[in-house]
Amino acid sequence: MKRVKPKKVKPEQKQIHVEMDYDLYLKFEKKIYAMGSDISKFFREKAIEVINK
Repeated sequence: MKRVKPKKVKPEQKQIHVEMDYDLYLKFEKKIYAMGSDISKFFREKAIEVINK
């Protein structure tokens, strides 16, 4: 008989979409990198703050 493997449960992921002008994005990107952070890390921290409210 073939062994039945249980399916792994993946955690729920939420997506956040932000619309902004490209020039504004570049300015924002420079400020984030100047702070020594990544854009994805910055947005992840902000999303966690919003979710926890």
